[in-house]
Amino acid sequence: SVASEVVHTTIQEDLSAIQKLDADDRIRLQLAARWFRRGHETVNQVDKLLFWWTVLEVYPAKGTRHVARETANLLQRCIYVDKNPSEIKTKLELGPMHMMRGKIVHDGQAFVQESERQVFERRLEKLNATATVCLRLLGSLSPGHDLDQFVI
Repeated sequence: SVASEVVHTTIQEDLSAIQKLDADDRIRLQLAARWFRRGHETVNQVDKLLFWWTVLEVYPAKGTRHVARETANLLQRCIYVDKNPSEIKTKLELGPMHMMRGKIVHDGQAFVQESERQVFERRLEKLNATATVCLRLLGSLSPGHDLDQFVI
């Protein structure tokens, strides 16, 4: 069918783009994809946040301590060129997510309090979309539109 041919062609193009990556980016993509998958496999919301945040640490932060800033800069440069990086960072709540990560890692928060659940879930939705788009950008794939609902 035409639909299956389109899917087949899209997959072939995506694989071709990934195969053209240099060794460093390919290794980075494999590592980030592993963390991304783990975020989808776990049921614990705290673990989801840590796993998906780690995707951003692998790329675009690439070892810097400025995950939120580097992520917003990448998204502005590659997708939302008419937006200011600080506006993107604010709309995606990257700063508050970084603080949540700190509470988990440094203060030992293991579970989401019921009073925080709604905010936490909304931020997880944004973080999942951000990690998805960053993985696509790292793989030289089309970024898709997962973040538009939050940024535009």
